[in-house]
Amino acid sequence: MTEKELKDKQKQFVEHLFFQTAWNAATQHNGIWNENSTKNDKAEFKRIVKKELLCILEEYKEPVSKEKHMENIKKLQKLHGNNGEHLDTGKSQKILNVMCKFYWCNGWIVTPPHLTIDSQILGKLPINRNKNIKWTELSDEKYEEIVNFTYDFTRQQVYNAPVEWELENWRNTLE
Repeated sequence: MTEKELKDKQKQFVEHLFFQTAWNAATQHNGIWNENSTKNDKAEFKRIVKKELLCILEEYKEPVSKEKHMENIKKLQKLHGNNGEHLDTGKSQKILNVMCKFYWCNGWIVTPPHLTIDSQILGKLPINRNKNIKWTELSDEKYEEIVNFTYDFTRQQVYNAPVEWELENWRNTLE
């Protein structure tokens, strides 16, 4: 095996692990399958999502605007499986944003425009105080409202991008 072939295999391996982790984060407690979904249906839908996601991530080698990122979330929402399986706003943003964060942390893409909206992050944002916002129930409009809030909120705290604030605050949940 050549050095290039080895590097390609290594990247494919890590990409697969990243996708599995992102997929599980987005769907584990927020299922997408219906009673008619077979094992083959599930595998095929995951394959479709992964293929689209990897194509989308190629765009992030250069800066992507907040608006373009939202379009990419909507692209994922438009994907459908054989039995109507699909990803809603919450799941679509989570899988894309987690993948962006993994790729960014590995130096494969530039800084992503959004952070991952989930229960841990929502619990740390003042926008959620007394509102009980759930990432699993986000509409496109509510998601965009939260993203716009995170830009203002993180800038006030001297972060260059919301995802930098996310990394810092995620780290603080481990201590």
